[in-house]
Amino acid sequence: MPLNIYLMSHPIIKQLSYQITKKENNKQIVNHHHYKNIGILLIYETIRQWIELQNIYIKQIHSIKEICLFNEQESYIIITDLSESYHMISEIILLLPNVSLHHISLIEKEQVIYNNLNNLITDDKKIIFIQKSLNNYFLIQILDYLLSKKHVKISQIKIICIICDNKIIEKIGYKYPNLNIYTTKIQKK
Repeated sequence: MPLNIYLMSHPIIKQLSYQITKKENNKQIVNHHHYKNIGILLIYETIRQWIELQNIYIKQIHSIKEICLFNEQESYIIITDLSESYHMISEIILLLPNVSLHHISLIEKEQVIYNNLNNLITDDKKIIFIQKSLNNYFLIQILDYLLSKKHVKISQIKIICIICDNKIIEKIGYKYPNLNIYTTKIQKK
């Protein structure tokens, strides 16, 4: 399984992940600030190599002013189930340039999801899947569709989750060995 799995080891990410998983395992309510913070940190780790800045220098009378701007051609689409990950992405939308958000639900029919994705996906958009827990095969079906029918490049796609099921990532690794997954924990079922 030559899948690119990035297991986040930053102490703050580890602590937030531990607090979230411990409380969820004990059926306690998790503070939404934990989700918000871990979402921001995971997104940062995931896209820091994708983001391009443009430096603009403005000559003033006695000095030069430098301005850093995001590349306007860069655009992102975040695909997630908002009912489970809203708190993880609520601040991200404000920070990222040219980002669009697409809600998918496991209860939607596949054809409805594919039709909605058809309208969103373009050649240059970078796609980020965000899930609290990567624990079902539904994402693999969406990846199959994007890569085979829409001809999206694997380098345009990244997956973020707090917890990954080892069986799911084995299957993803077998089908898509060059895919990048960013997580805090791999769980054996």
